Amino acid sequence: MNLFEQARSTDPENSHIAAKRDRTPQRYKLLLAYYNEFMGAPSTPISDALAGEKAGVATAHKRCSELLRAGLIEKVADIAGPNGTPVRACKITEAGISEIRTLGDLA
Repeated sequence: MNLFEQARSTDPENSHIAAKRDRTPQRYKLLLAYYNEFMGAPSTPISDALAGEKAGVATAHKRCSELLRAGLIEKVADIAGPNGTPVRACKITEAGISEIRTLGDLA
């Protein structure tokens, strides 16, 4: 997965304009949030919403789904969300750790 792809060729023009303004892609910011959680003691799975809060990404669930599909994070549990409904909790995978370590701290 290219963490730095900001807008798809099929996206509307305003997405391409916004992508040029934001130099650090949301996927990278989110993966870094999972990495930072992994480095904590003890490592705890976190929800998409918490990852988004830590990364400053409002629509985290969309980007987290992409990270999940790419195998950079993995679902490990369902936890109670803010309203008491179950939400997925994920942690970074070895592939995600390798990606962050390869790219370095660009955020």
